[in-house]
Amino acid sequence: MEKNIYLYNIENFSYSTAFNWGDWMIRLHPLTLRLFSSNYVAGEKIKNKILESAKSFKGLSELNNQIYSLFASGIFEDLPSDTRFPGFLSSLADHSLLTSAIAVAIALDLRKKGVNFLDPRDYSEDFLKYFEDPRKLKEVVRCASLLHDIGKHPPVGHKERTREYTRQILEIAGFGKISEDIAKLASRHHYRRDVQEDFYPKTKLEWVVAIADKVSVLERMPFFIGKEFSEVYGWLLEKLDGNLTPEDRIKISELKEYVEGKRSNISDIALLPLDLKKLEEIDELVFNSQKVFGTEPEIGILCLEIAGIQKFVTASDYRKYISGASTLLENVLQEVRKYLEDLFAPESVIYAKGGSLLAIIPVSYYDEVKQRILELFESRTIVVRAKLPSSKALSYTLSEIKYGPKVCQENEELIDKRNFGALVSRTLSFLEEDMGYLNIGSEERIRTGEICRSCYEYKGEEQEKIDDEDVKICKRCKLVLEEHRNAKEILAFFVNLEKPEVENFDEIKNEFWNKLLRSFQEKLKNSSVVSALRYKGVNEVIFRLVESWDHLGRQHISFDSYEDRVWDVAFIKGDGDNFGKTKEKSSSPSLFREFSKTFEEVIEGSIVEAFSEMLIKELEVFNKWLEARRDSRTSYQLEIPFDVIYIGGDDFFIVMDSAYAFTFLKSFRANVQKMLGKKTDRYKKEPYEPLSIVPLGVSMGVAIVKSRAPIGSTLKTLDLMVKKAKEKSKSDKRPFGSEIYVYMQKFEQIPTTDGVQAFEDFTSYPMSGEEFEKFVEDLKFFASRNISPNWIRRVFGKALPQDKTEASLNLLFKMARAKKETPEYEILRKIYEIHGKLVNSVRYKHIDLSDALRVLTENVEENLKVETAKILLGG
Repeated sequence: MEKNIYLYNIENFSYSTAFNWGDWMIRLHPLTLRLFSSNYVAGEKIKNKILESAKSFKGLSELNNQIYSLFASGIFEDLPSDTRFPGFLSSLADHSLLTSAIAVAIALDLRKKGVNFLDPRDYSEDFLKYFEDPRKLKEVVRCASLLHDIGKHPPVGHKERTREYTRQILEIAGFGKISEDIAKLASRHHYRRDVQEDFYPKTKLEWVVAIADKVSVLERMPFFIGKEFSEVYGWLLEKLDGNLTPEDRIKISELKEYVEGKRSNISDIALLPLDLKKLEEIDELVFNSQKVFGTEPEIGILCLEIAGIQKFVTASDYRKYISGASTLLENVLQEVRKYLEDLFAPESVIYAKGGSLLAIIPVSYYDEVKQRILELFESRTIVVRAKLPSSKALSYTLSEIKYGPKVCQENEELIDKRNFGALVSRTLSFLEEDMGYLNIGSEERIRTGEICRSCYEYKGEEQEKIDDEDVKICKRCKLVLEEHRNAKEILAFFVNLEKPEVENFDEIKNEFWNKLLRSFQEKLKNSSVVSALRYKGVNEVIFRLVESWDHLGRQHISFDSYEDRVWDVAFIKGDGDNFGKTKEKSSSPSLFREFSKTFEEVIEGSIVEAFSEMLIKELEVFNKWLEARRDSRTSYQLEIPFDVIYIGGDDFFIVMDSAYAFTFLKSFRANVQKMLGKKTDRYKKEPYEPLSIVPLGVSMGVAIVKSRAPIGSTLKTLDLMVKKAKEKSKSDKRPFGSEIYVYMQKFEQIPTTDGVQAFEDFTSYPMSGEEFEKFVEDLKFFASRNISPNWIRRVFGKALPQDKTEASLNLLFKMARAKKETPEYEILRKIYEIHGKLVNSVRYKHIDLSDALRVLTENVEENLKVETAKILLGG
């Protein structure tokens, strides 16, 4: 049925009527009207940026990388790739980067298969020389693909503008001889019948850019294969064994023959029936590109996962090993990323973070790529494997890249969508099994006294100082400790309170710490603690990482001399809720990249905001400590109250002074909801206010343990706590926005899963973020009155009452004995109300409150307990 809708006419600023069919609507996104009315053309902006740089480029690669950086920087985020639905849902930058990634993969795959791109038509001899070297050919394709739409917007006449701007940009950059050639290549990317001859693709290289452009267009897919088909198909097969008319038997047999005939030669895979006839008419060359190239290009969706991350990171309880191990694995992953970017293009890598990598590559290069990746992991880690798919499992046709996989696992109950996310899911299902560590030195017999003093797993061969003792450690641990030294041992930053600003930004190369310090600096400018410290004569504060996690836990207690003792630390492990499922629904690589980037910003960005808030809180506690001393110096050195073990794409593992855990959780939640919106039953929001249409969140386990607790058992316990938090998340049926879910427990002994299970009846955890905020408000009440944690712990009689009736009677008896209007009665009344006035069988909260007060105030000077708790709870 035709739908009558309106198309905005840019040329004369009038409205004209347009017709289309079904759901394929031509419509401008409202945000684009403002952009178009100001004649916003991408090419002009890129040209001006190249002019501003006043740079002489050594080669096309350098120019391409600068153009890539411009697109990746977000300057074109508001400029849509198309004026039609759904093109305005992806930006011009995303579309251009994806077109380049696909075009590079097509060109290199075809060249490896022997396709000759040399074609003298319309091109200069200087330009044709670029075709002889695959690296130069790649850069030509990149340049044309990155710039192929810079004539937008408005869309009318964009091919002509693209040619002109491309030529100007290349001439400004110093590529005069080939500027016109690449300009033609960039502008000849449409092959509709109505395209004028000079802009219609002629050579094979022009067809590479044109078909890559077509594949990368965000389509309003995917196809839905309902449960009904699966059910009906199964029912029909059952009928074959029953009484059927000859006619029905023939029809069912033909259907079965059709389905079975679509089997792939990959075992346990079957083609779901789907009529692609209409699509093949629309995208004929996407489905049959060998008409142009003489062979079908194969595109690889490279999925990599690091095997055994948790085992590798927790192989030793030595803090520097744990910290260095996670850093090493992330650095190796980034080396793989850099290798792929150099071999293909930066835009070829869609995602690389937290032990996972996703990239678009030419299949013909995969054997070489796989070998190099395996070599990198072996040389850099000695024992860690990279899980990779076979070349057959990662290979897809151009039509599959655009419309999703033709094949799916037979044993899956339902494949409801065919899209890029489904390609990724399918490829991940074919990753090699986790085979454990590489078998290096496994046959070697280790004599008594020769074992590694860090991991106690391999032979100690390398000299190292651990806890001021000279010992021998294995080669694996030596690599890890060196990584820690390079990354974190020298980490310190200087805060000039007079400006106020962090002075040594340039010395800190780590991207995460750079983000953190920028956030901290912004908070400093708006914090009253700066003037309070300057009033006391403090002009400089130096922050340093703790030498050992044994020293974490004291950063809210003292700022001058430190006791050598055991402190309470909080290990926090978090995992995103529905992040992976959302990425699986991505209809295109651009959307997958965007989801991955967004979720990375949600996790890492929220940690950055929370950590920077913790640093501000530490300065506030420090200020109160100075007031109590009534003496100060111009410069102080403080310990950073946290450390990062790892931050992945949608999960993380961190450690901190346990008293700051409440600051962290509150700030983390605030930033998550700032980016994704608050959890709600209805999709109702203000314009431009974020609100996820998918229920998202982060589930966290918080284990408060002694600073010398073994990391292995702590992590195992945290896994169970995260699982319980996720159960809470799943029970929250609100369909929109985001929330955090927390399971927290304090352990006096080594943390165990049995300890968590035994405590279930005496805790109000897991909590949603809303419940946690209410818990913190209740906590403020008790902290402000300096109540003894032990008194609260025994408010029901026994600390862990087995009989709820007896426990209730004990509390009521204490209330009856206490005089009204007294502090004791007020406190008892508050506990009575917190527990629902004992009307229903509520969960105990007194142990949670008692433990939280101990975390906040234990070992704090008596005259500072109330103020310290008030600061850390945000009171």
